[in-house]
Amino acid sequence: MADQLVLVGKQIGDYRLERLIGRGSTTEVYEGRHIQSQRQLAVKIWHTQLVESERQLFLHELQMLSQLTHIHLLRILQFDVQYGVPVVYMEELPHGSLRQRLRPGQRVPLSLVVTYMKQLSQALQYLHDNRLTHLNMKPENILLDGQNNVMLTDIWIPSIAHHFASSTKQIGLNNLPYMAPERFQKQSLPASDQYALAVIAYEWLSGRSPFQGDPAALIEQHRLMAPAPLRGQVENLPVEVERVILTALAKDPQQRFASMAAFAHALEAASYQTQGARKTYETAHVNPVHVPPHNAAPSHSSSSPSQPGAQQTSPHTMTVAPVSPICMLKEPIVSLDWSPDGNYIVTVGSGRVVSIWDVAAKKAVQTYQRHRAKVQRVAWGPQTMRNTIASASSEGHIQIWNANSGMQLASWLEDAPIQHIVWSPDGQFLVSINIAGDNIKIWDAKTSKLVAHYKSKIQHLQVLDWSADGKYIVAGNTEGSMQMWFVGIAMDGDREAFQREQTRVYQKTAVNAIKALSWSPNKGLLAYGGSSKSVDIWNPITGISPVHYAKHVDQILAIDWSPDGAAIASASADTSVQVWDSTKGKMICAYRGHSESVNVVKWSPNGKWIASGSNDKAIHVWSPEQ
Repeated sequence: MADQLVLVGKQIGDYRLERLIGRGSTTEVYEGRHIQSQRQLAVKIWHTQLVESERQLFLHELQMLSQLTHIHLLRILQFDVQYGVPVVYMEELPHGSLRQRLRPGQRVPLSLVVTYMKQLSQALQYLHDNRLTHLNMKPENILLDGQNNVMLTDIWIPSIAHHFASSTKQIGLNNLPYMAPERFQKQSLPASDQYALAVIAYEWLSGRSPFQGDPAALIEQHRLMAPAPLRGQVENLPVEVERVILTALAKDPQQRFASMAAFAHALEAASYQTQGARKTYETAHVNPVHVPPHNAAPSHSSSSPSQPGAQQTSPHTMTVAPVSPICMLKEPIVSLDWSPDGNYIVTVGSGRVVSIWDVAAKKAVQTYQRHRAKVQRVAWGPQTMRNTIASASSEGHIQIWNANSGMQLASWLEDAPIQHIVWSPDGQFLVSINIAGDNIKIWDAKTSKLVAHYKSKIQHLQVLDWSADGKYIVAGNTEGSMQMWFVGIAMDGDREAFQREQTRVYQKTAVNAIKALSWSPNKGLLAYGGSSKSVDIWNPITGISPVHYAKHVDQILAIDWSPDGAAIASASADTSVQVWDSTKGKMICAYRGHSESVNVVKWSPNGKWIASGSNDKAIHVWSPEQ
């Protein structure tokens, strides 16, 4: 057969090899394109030729492996022997392996390690349940899909392994750092996969392998030496995390966890036992949240005010008296949202704990602590998802969870910290922007699947919103430009329409950075503001801008329309929240109860209350009427 180092441009089976993706000591992987259908696959070719008996065994084993289906296993789509050379065709994942993605010595945050370990353990448990072992665990064989989930590939193929063991060629030395002690004594057990996975976890957390040196030294260390303590290398690592990893690294397979599922469960539970863990809210009691299906106004100890309206502009309502905070957190308030019934608020400071508060009682009734990095955004689901909350972290982890039980319902990872998330009006999807600010992604909220990935024509996006009718998504950037995507057909049931991107760019709509924007609930209007200290109302379809509001004296940080669309509340770094008529731009009232920048403002669903959160670490709930 032709020299496999020069196979680019050659045809193997029905595929033309277009470029070399990766190379090992015994294999090469190419990007292949089907001659007729133009379908692209990854084509793996071994550096050897099989005799007839080996060929038959190889085809039998690949037939069995091709029947495996798991969301974290890269599926074998085709296989063949060409000119005596074994060839396997697999789905191509363009994001590469974690060996390629991680720099030498780079440490991976604990939360991401736990997430990847869970996914890999699920794949390995599936193999073990099918009486198979992987026996080829290493970062080179852990790939990333388009949603930053891991995919395990290169399961040990006995016929190939036996062929190389009996030939002058040797299996690559990069397997040695991950090989369990019993493997050097010709034993291959399901627990050997657990050991290898624990080595990878150790390496990701500390930036270095627990065992190092030449092949002889590696074998000796695996067999006889305990790894150096992790806690001396990783700051603030919970002691239980170290215990779990060292248990999985036990020299005796019988002393490891009973299964991959047990290992993953123990590691996740240990990761929550953070050093000096503390609550970031002030409360004495925690109860379940029960969100009823119909809107109900929160019952405050003060007299219940009437519905605010744009007509209330009399002088005595211009300044709203300060109220006592509903809660004080330990950090500045970065995000909050109301429950659809208006009885609860979900909040987060610049920490990792999300809290749900009973507005009338001013008590925390639920906390969510499954994020292991700072939470950037929280968003309560719309009425159709009224028991559901989405939260997003600085590690790029988006989680959807039940407000009553705290049970995680779905989660996925982006490749950068999340800046903004918004629910679709029907609650089926979430749209997100990460800190890179060069694209938006739309996710299926129930399945965690990425349904659309739109590369932006403008850079540095930082805020976005989804129109109330579901037809448009708009995002604003740090240069004052906006981009709008038309998704109405997809929202009407034609999900394939998500792939037919329709978009419009509005250059330099604002003078300075856009830091807040919000669609009106009923008129197709967009309010936006930012560094220019003013808010503009604008119709993106017609280009008409009917209202300009410029009574703040510092940058605009948050905007929200009243549920009836008659008024807008704008929050500013000038420490005020101002409520004003959306048709005339006249101030209705101002709230100056905060002592520092106001970062977030939200109207209650019934329009009677406004919640505001500030750098002063306080959340206030107040009425725009006296």
